[in-house]
Amino acid sequence: MACMSEATFFRRFKARFGVTPAKFANDCRIHRARFARHRAGYRSRI
Repeated sequence: MACMSEATFFRRFKARFGVTPAKFANDCRIHRARFARHRAGYRSRI
């Protein structure tokens, strides 16, 4: 990651994971929240 421009990082990240870093982070947050709700015994309405 050293000596990599921000634009190059974003381009390579999206090529590797198929989403932008922001979308990736948001999806991780949603996944953790759903898992926490599941462990707490809440039922999903979706």
